[in-house]
Amino acid sequence: MSRDFKISVGYNPINKSNIFTSGDYITGNITLEVKKECKIESLGIKLKGKAEVKWKKSSGEASKTYHKKEKYFSIKQNVIEASQGNNIVGQGCHVYPFTFQIPAQDLPSSFKGSHGKIRYTLEAILSRSMRMDSKAKAEFTLINNGNLNSDPLVMAPQHQAIDKKMRLFTSGTVGMDVNITRTGFHQGEGIKVVASIQNRSSREIKPKYCLYKKYSYFASEKRKVETEVILREVGEPIPPSAGQTVTRTITIPPDTGVSILNCQIIKAEYRLRVYLDVKYAVDPQIKFPILILPALPGLEREQQPAYPDYGFGVFANYDQQGGNNFLHIPPSTGPSAPPPPYGTHKMYPSLAVFDKKPRQTPMSGAFVAEGKARHTMSTTVKSLKVTYNSINENNTFTSGDCVSGHVTLEVAKDCQIESLMVQFKGKSEVLWTERHGQVTVVYHSKDKYFSIKHYFIRDKNAKGDDSETLLTQHNGDTYSNVVAPGCHVYPFTFHVPLQSMPSSFKGSVGKITYTLKAVLSRSMRVNQKDKTNINHVSNADMSSDPVLMIPQHEAKDKKMKFFTSGSVAMDVNLEKTGFFQGEGIRVMACIENNSSREIKPKYCLYRKHSFFANSSRRVSTKDLLKEVGEPIPASTSVKVSKVIAIPHDAEPSILNCSNIKAEYRLRVYLDIKYASDPHIKFPIVILPASPVPAAAPAPLASAFGFEPFANPNPPAWGNIPTQQPPAHQSADPPPSYGAYGMYPPLTDFGNVYQ
Repeated sequence: MSRDFKISVGYNPINKSNIFTSGDYITGNITLEVKKECKIESLGIKLKGKAEVKWKKSSGEASKTYHKKEKYFSIKQNVIEASQGNNIVGQGCHVYPFTFQIPAQDLPSSFKGSHGKIRYTLEAILSRSMRMDSKAKAEFTLINNGNLNSDPLVMAPQHQAIDKKMRLFTSGTVGMDVNITRTGFHQGEGIKVVASIQNRSSREIKPKYCLYKKYSYFASEKRKVETEVILREVGEPIPPSAGQTVTRTITIPPDTGVSILNCQIIKAEYRLRVYLDVKYAVDPQIKFPILILPALPGLEREQQPAYPDYGFGVFANYDQQGGNNFLHIPPSTGPSAPPPPYGTHKMYPSLAVFDKKPRQTPMSGAFVAEGKARHTMSTTVKSLKVTYNSINENNTFTSGDCVSGHVTLEVAKDCQIESLMVQFKGKSEVLWTERHGQVTVVYHSKDKYFSIKHYFIRDKNAKGDDSETLLTQHNGDTYSNVVAPGCHVYPFTFHVPLQSMPSSFKGSVGKITYTLKAVLSRSMRVNQKDKTNINHVSNADMSSDPVLMIPQHEAKDKKMKFFTSGSVAMDVNLEKTGFFQGEGIRVMACIENNSSREIKPKYCLYRKHSFFANSSRRVSTKDLLKEVGEPIPASTSVKVSKVIAIPHDAEPSILNCSNIKAEYRLRVYLDIKYASDPHIKFPIVILPASPVPAAAPAPLASAFGFEPFANPNPPAWGNIPTQQPPAHQSADPPPSYGAYGMYPPLTDFGNVYQ
């Protein structure tokens, strides 16, 4: 743009939400600031609406671009025409008003996605002789004027039913009959879901709800799809052999984008998925299409347009006055801000290096984090450490246990502290990348189980919540925020939440961690931190889950071809499904060798780790052990018994995490020379070995008194009883082990590990 002048364009909002719809009038000004007299060929303004999609697809070193545009309208007004003659503009600020009527046609709403956008713009164009055109642009938001009464399909109620027979580890059937009041809902409105659920199975089930969006982009006869979950909700569990009618209201977030179904190259759709969470089974589900319409209250008029009413739409003002008044200059406004970003990409956080294993220190069997401190301690604060007390020889904890320990602060001189706290939290996280040509795709997912904070010293201006507790000294006094020179010990006690949580885990691209973290805050200084991980193990009990005691049986028969004649067959039995670490799996097989070759029975125990993120799965497998049986001669039948010992250090199975699964398989197969080996695979659930309890010191934190773990009425979270804590007792077992989380529907891979 020339230094001699400056051009800008602005428009006047017509409502508080600053949005427009088809048929509305949009008024505004072109502002031209001129430093010295100049000659202009022409000055015009355009009102435009268009959609555009673009994405790239790489295949090896080659890449292909998919691109398409759709134009809705382009209207131009000339403020100064080229043939007018009097095109001399004097020094100063010149304001040129304009008025457009947005075409009264079916226009899609403004939209911005990862691979496409729908935009409505005002563009001012200034032309001068022998110079490039100068332009100024302002974008405004347009919403399709949807109305529940305008389309009977929007008001149509929806109904679906499903009935599913359980197999493998669950018997019986489950069924649900679901109704929702209609198809179309406004932003911020509640979707009332009424479901009649029949649980005729042997397991407890939970109704769950998931509202998600689905964006589709079209170009060159190809489609690009992106999906994202908007919200999830969980209903109350339904016991076996019971039927209930469940009513749930799913509230659509007010900032959810409206549905777009009237664009040829972009679709914005929504689905409500209602499903039953059934342990050890594929979840039966029902999907309802949901049409999201703009919220009505925010579209009330604030001012009158300058042109007469043409009888436009549901959002129009029917009381406006006529008259074309170009002499009146509307109040000037600055250039309009663009529409709010829709579907903005989330930034993938970098996954920190996995925490190093804890090391034992001589002090009271406590465990301290290995490695360097995160921040170099100042000369005033010499050290900050968090430690915990082990409660058994294996140094493991489970749901309902008590974790007690100390935060040790050593200072060289008097210092003032804003806050000192210790946080106990549990979470799972997966992260991996995939390379597609020159494009790197990041897959990332987190699942948070709990986060509890205890403050020794709390900032006076901080606002607490239910997960925060202020600890006191033994005499009931609060800790001073002025710390004297020396070593100070702050005791704490946490309860591990009594809920179904997966065991601690560390894999190639994911981890499940339970962490104690101390944080020291001082004015005008970087926070100092120290943390350590505890080893959490799901509390497993054979009697709590009958599925673990179910015996397994499979048979296989194979006819030989090519270099071997005859057939081989095996009938294999396992005494149960669940085994403890270090326990032996007794395999009993009846093998018939009716072939012309000697065969050998072989056994392979392997693990399978599955990581889930962004509707994708990453799988990692590893053989734990292999064993070979005695050879069986041709034309012979034998009964073989083999005990496969599970390694003591094999990690427990993880089946109750939404983004990580740790599974095991026992593969029994017959090794036949010059032929493919017939095999049978058995799912194995590995349970943690029962820990040997050890006497633990009584917790020192007086602010968190706790009852014996077997007490059926424990104190509520955050309550601070005045009585001294009684002696430690073992915890009641939590709910049954191995509850499934929600896994995305993925086609299994066809390799040997399944």
